[in-house]
Amino acid sequence: MKERTTFPYTATLFYGSTDGREQIDCDVIFKDDSITVEFDDQYGYIYKGKEKGKGHFLLEDETKKWRMTLHCFEKSSLLEGFLHEEDHEYMLRINLK
Repeated sequence: MKERTTFPYTATLFYGSTDGREQIDCDVIFKDDSITVEFDDQYGYIYKGKEKGKGHFLLEDETKKWRMTLHCFEKSSLLEGFLHEEDHEYMLRINLK
């Protein structure tokens, strides 16, 4: 993955409820084999992690209680994966366009 600086993106969280989804602005920072996702919402969660295989990332919040997995095919503008927070799990898609 190419080195990138901070870009403003929107993350879409998909829920298993009838409400369906929520969109949250976020910044995604790639540097070497590291990735940081900073959500721009009332909580300001920050997840940091490393590339575990080409296009596969494992991130954790600062408390190490919550985690995120993200995956991206080469030349794709989508990061997709899951966000695991306490007893909740969400599908997550970040469009890098």
